[in-house]
Amino acid sequence: PDGGTSFLNSFLSYQVTALASVGPSIEEVSQKVECDFTMDNFVDSASYDGQSLDMVGDKNSWSQVKTISFDLVPEAFLVVCGRNQEGNSCANGGFAIKCT
Repeated sequence: PDGGTSFLNSFLSYQVTALASVGPSIEEVSQKVECDFTMDNFVDSASYDGQSLDMVGDKNSWSQVKTISFDLVPEAFLVVCGRNQEGNSCANGGFAIKCT
């Protein structure tokens, strides 16, 4: 009945992958990943490889950057869950992330 906006409000998934063509395999080298992100409007949780992540930043303010970090795991998923305050996420919801 809501045109799919409930799904958009409750689940966003971003797969983090890394490829190395030269040097040790990813299993031999620990790589720390740090991500800055925001979501309109509220962030409920973030997890990576099935483990809950600690988050720095106000989860209830879309205008404030949130930061998470984790050790890279091959084929793992980063999952950020949140919701929009307004009724139509396709028109006014948002999610932005940058990982290094």
